Amino acid sequence: MRTILLLSSLILLSSINCFAMDLSVLPESRDQQYRTFGLFIDNQTSGLFLPSGNNVWLALGEEVALVEIKNWYGSPQLVLYASVNAGDRLKPGGSTILMETIDIRAGLSYEFSLDEKQRIAVSYMHQSGHTSDDVQDDSIIHPNLGNEELLIRYFHDIQDKFRVGGTLKPYLSSDPGIDHFGADQFVEWFPWGTATSFDKFTPFIAGSLEEYGSAAVNMTYHLQAGAYIGNHLQPVYKPNVRVVAGYYNGVDPRLKYAQFLGGFQRFFYFGAELGL
Repeated sequence: MRTILLLSSLILLSSINCFAMDLSVLPESRDQQYRTFGLFIDNQTSGLFLPSGNNVWLALGEEVALVEIKNWYGSPQLVLYASVNAGDRLKPGGSTILMETIDIRAGLSYEFSLDEKQRIAVSYMHQSGHTSDDVQDDSIIHPNLGNEELLIRYFHDIQDKFRVGGTLKPYLSSDPGIDHFGADQFVEWFPWGTATSFDKFTPFIAGSLEEYGSAAVNMTYHLQAGAYIGNHLQPVYKPNVRVVAGYYNGVDPRLKYAQFLGGFQRFFYFGAELGL
């Protein structure tokens, strides 16, 4: 958190000293244009059921736009974001959710548009992995886990039917050690186009490839289909609500299982997700 505050302070101070700015504090956020449906974890609120293992995935994601500099190239916004992802399982009988892992991701993102169809986000992210009392592997309870990561993401909208992009994700530091290369590529298809009204569903199919891992670069595949209410094309803040089903195959999405045990997971899921 100190790093985030220091980085934001330096950016603001250098901007004030060097340029005349048309500055807006706490503007309406455009962050929904810089998130993808293709990735399993991407700062979103989720309630997903994994029937094959009787598991549950719960997540809470939130963001706030701190400032917007309207007269700079691309009208950039500085966005503070955070998410908490919890890997859980259902107690036999299905009446109680037992929490195993809690992963926190928080950071600061500099987001700007190249034009109406292309956007870039440069972000700093801190990751920390934690366990709960119900974790099944005692060996991962005590060791510390913390990563610092830089993300450079590009988006390109093709008419209103496709969105493609990718992210370079080098690790600045990690504890325990992790391979310092990371990247992803994603595509989203909206077969009937994107609804112009915020109260109509837009069906979609999205997929991604990710390349990262603790000891070596591994491939992770993710596919999601569903329908959402919202609009990812308009620079107007509106939450999107998704009804989804998907398939995940790759590095365990729980940080401690991935980095300490080299874990892999494959599972189907269904549920609902919300982009705030």
